Amino acid sequence: MRGPSTRPSLAALALCGLLAACGGGGSPPPGPTDAVPAEASESSAGLVRYLLALAAAMADDKEPVDLGGFDPKRPDDTEPEPLS
Repeated sequence: MRGPSTRPSLAALALCGLLAACGGGGSPPPGPTDAVPAEASESSAGLVRYLLALAAAMADDKEPVDLGGFDPKRPDDTEPEPLS
């Protein structure tokens, strides 16, 4: 025969089992340091939005950013600046 304290223990165990079965499944949205978004290369407004999101990111979350896909628009009549 089960005592009166067994039911709450079984209920708590069943609740833990149900909660453990509820996995997330979704992936978090990409952070500002994952990669430069395409919209940052398409317009100055997109670049400003990206820079604001990057500045608002927590310092612990900031990692080096891959700039390989970053190609900002430039006027057609400008020459590259010399590096010295």
